Amino acid sequence: MRTWRIFFVLWFLGLVSGCGQEPSALEAALDAAGNNRAELEKVLAYYSQNEEDSLKLRAARFLIENMPGHYTLRGKTIDEFRNRLDRDTAEYFARKTMDILLSEVVGIEPCPEREYDVRHITADYLIRHINSSMALYRCFPWYKNIPVEFFFRHVLPYRIDHERLDGWRDSLQPVLQEECIISSDVRQDINEARKYLNLKYDFGLTFSTSEFNEFYGQSQNECQYLYLRYLMWYRGLGLLYSMDYFPCYANRNGLHYWMANIDTQKTGLRVEKNPGNGRAAKVFRKTFERNPTVSPRKST
Repeated sequence: MRTWRIFFVLWFLGLVSGCGQEPSALEAALDAAGNNRAELEKVLAYYSQNEEDSLKLRAARFLIENMPGHYTLRGKTIDEFRNRLDRDTAEYFARKTMDILLSEVVGIEPCPEREYDVRHITADYLIRHINSSMALYRCFPWYKNIPVEFFFRHVLPYRIDHERLDGWRDSLQPVLQEECIISSDVRQDINEARKYLNLKYDFGLTFSTSEFNEFYGQSQNECQYLYLRYLMWYRGLGLLYSMDYFPCYANRNGLHYWMANIDTQKTGLRVEKNPGNGRAAKVFRKTFERNPTVSPRKST
């Protein structure tokens, strides 16, 4: 009888401790997907079939684990704005940047809806995105010198803010072959990409819709607008870049955005642009990766 009681106590304690464990980030994301769980599991199963896809499987896990909380803003006013934007004659990346900036316009939609990725994204979209992204990873020889986690954080994400999901990366794929920017030197690749992009895309392009011209005229000289376009270009080309910002200066009004890229020689971030003319305040970086909440240190 005593042996039975000891076994029962041990079993119960194991059951309680097991129930108290936090689910993994992957399982939490799959649970949050609800009826869309099958689409996410389809992606994981797709890359689990062959050992040579192990890195793509890691990429899929990274995207799915960090997917909760990401969404597309929806609403009658926003959708009408986007429909008119699609019909405009401005080049694609000008219109795409406008779509991204919609989330920054206060009051554009009285009660905006959030179409959460984890509940709406399709397996076909994710698989196509991962395949095109990892093709970039294998293009550049200098990627072997840096941890793959840098690629996951700065190139792999499929969205920048709360814009619509589309195949924006596909628009830049031909550049790699046409302009031959691939080399063994990341700095040379960045310089070649910058020259090509400045020649191909005119920042002064105007929209055929007056409403967009007014919005564009207010935004095109702002650092946020400029660097959003560069961020899409560089990420689409497979170059390691991030956009940092502070929402206000420490000594005057205004905010500032600037670009930072990975320095492969030091395996760290190098600020490319001077962060404004005022005194910098706390610097933020909007990432796809979910970051832990900072808790205040307990006094001793």
